[in-house]
Amino acid sequence: MPNSKKVKEPLDRLMERSNLSEAEKSIMRMRQIAQASSMKLASEEIGRKLGISADDVRRKETEAISKLCDEIDNELHRIESARKELDATEHLLHEVDTWLLRRVMPKGENTDVTDLNLCTRTVNSLKIARIRTLGDLVKRTEKEIMNTPGMGCKGVEELNSRLADHGLSLRRNGDIGNA
Repeated sequence: MPNSKKVKEPLDRLMERSNLSEAEKSIMRMRQIAQASSMKLASEEIGRKLGISADDVRRKETEAISKLCDEIDNELHRIESARKELDATEHLLHEVDTWLLRRVMPKGENTDVTDLNLCTRTVNSLKIARIRTLGDLVKRTEKEIMNTPGMGCKGVEELNSRLADHGLSLRRNGDIGNA
C-alpha cells in the first residue's frame, strides 16, 4: 500500500483541477480515507452520510473517476507538449552552439582541445574522459568535468577561462545549452 500522504496531496490537487462537484469530491475522499485505513466502505454507507442513494454514489463515483482520468490525460498532453518544445529548444541550442563554434574557431566544433593552450594535467584529464574536441567539451557540465579523474576546481576554472576567451562555456549543472 503506497504512503497515503504521497497519494493524498497529488489526488487533492487533481480533484481541484478536475472541476468535481462537492458530492463527487466527498465520495472520492471517503473512498481514499477508507482505502488508506484498509477499510471497506459500502456505497450505501457513503450514500447515508451524503443523503443520496447507493446508485447515485456509484454514478457520481464513476463520473468523478472519468473527470480525473480526463484531467490526467490533459496533464500528460501538456507534459508531452512541453517535452517536444524542450526537444526543439535543445536542437536549436545545438545549432546555435555549432554556428558559434564555427565562428570563433577555424575548425569549429572539431577544434582539438589542445588548441586551447591548456596545462598538461588538464589535457591529460580530458583525454582520459575521451574529450578530444571543443564540441565534446562544451556539451559537458561542470559537474561532469569535475568528476573526470585528475580534474579539479583549478582545471574547471582553467577550462572556463579558456572557453570564455572564445565566448563559450561549459554547461552549468542543470543548464540545457552552452555559451
